Amino acid sequence: MTKTIMVGGMACAECAEKVRKALEAVAGVESVFAEQSAGVAVVNANAPVDDAALRAAVEGAGYTVLSIC
Repeated sequence: MTKTIMVGGMACAECAEKVRKALEAVAGVESVFAEQSAGVAVVNANAPVDDAALRAAVEGAGYTVLSIC
């Protein structure tokens, strides 16, 4: 399962790393690619992951979720 998250507030590589680590801590997430210039994080999971859990992880890291698809 792959989900694309549009993230607001990622201004640098360190920001993208914070988002990546936060999302990788969500149960079921296998890997995350976060790109600050595009404001996107792509999540690959080995099981269904609830959008609310992904949103909570991003927001807990201090960023805004613009959309999840």
